[in-house]
Amino acid sequence: KRGEWRALPRAHTADGAESFFDVTLPWGSLSRYDGLDPAISNDGPIFWVRPGEQFLQSTSGSRNHKGYRLLKNRETLVPDRTTPHADHSWEDGKTIATTAAAAFLQTVEFPDAPTDAEQTHSLKDVIAFDAGNFYQLAEELQLDLYEPPMTQCDIWIEDAKLNQLRESNIKYARLRLKANDMYFIPRNVIHQFKTVAACLSVAWHVRLKKYYDT
Repeated sequence: KRGEWRALPRAHTADGAESFFDVTLPWGSLSRYDGLDPAISNDGPIFWVRPGEQFLQSTSGSRNHKGYRLLKNRETLVPDRTTPHADHSWEDGKTIATTAAAAFLQTVEFPDAPTDAEQTHSLKDVIAFDAGNFYQLAEELQLDLYEPPMTQCDIWIEDAKLNQLRESNIKYARLRLKANDMYFIPRNVIHQFKTVAACLSVAWHVRLKKYYDT
């Protein structure tokens, strides 16, 4: 989304962040649009705030056969997940092409809480699949690449499904992301996210020059 690149200054406080941004941003040195005015970028960055998966608890009451009131704790899971998807960009307004994505993570800070540098807990659980399995997996999961990432797929991949995919020689990696982590996802890498703790992220697409060499 245009203009949200202004969220980047806070992220520059992390070690190595500036050099990471210099090469991976939509207008960075490795991008097809090297030197583009950030104000007109259609590839982000986008500033996200995620709450993380949580249980919401409520208490309801009923009466037993003797008339005594019984209290029952009820919990409702509020998921915070992005189902399997591949990042893509519109090349000419009509054609889409998968592209690379990058992001930077920070925790939501509270008074007297540890700083980002002191945080050790995970913020996101990630499953990332080998790019070599892109077409096979896209067909298996019935990915609709013309949809935004949140709605490309209606399947959440649990361990049982991962075991089944492994039997079909589909390769994947499990990753856990923490505060101040920076990540880069090459094109054709289908991936899913589960946010497990409240966090902030700045994410964007980058159309690498090497993707257009041919």
